[in-house]
Amino acid sequence: MTGASNSDLNSILEMRADVTFAGLVLKGKPLQMQLRPGVPMPSENDMQRMLLQVEMFSSMISTNEKVAGETQFILISHSNVKVLIVPLVANNNNNTGKTLVVTFTQFKGIESLVRLILERAKTLK
Repeated sequence: MTGASNSDLNSILEMRADVTFAGLVLKGKPLQMQLRPGVPMPSENDMQRMLLQVEMFSSMISTNEKVAGETQFILISHSNVKVLIVPLVANNNNNTGKTLVVTFTQFKGIESLVRLILERAKTLK
């Protein structure tokens, strides 16, 4: 499997104690995933549906890029979990179509967390 190493994704989990998941997705399929120990994984059907939604959101939003500029990230806020979706198209051709997905539970300090994740996303392959 090519792409980010588990240590790359684990470094995202280590950014804050409430970061529960980091993964790379391509065409609705997981390429690499890192889950915080003790955090329950969604069922296979739920995970498949959520990853497909990530791809749909990224694809829909990218249609506005000619007018609004490159999509930096998409943030979804549920009551129990927040989801940050980062399309990885700018760093290099190897990332075309890949998406970084990070989940966390606390909205407090969101600006600094997003900044850290965007910086880390630049180094993912």
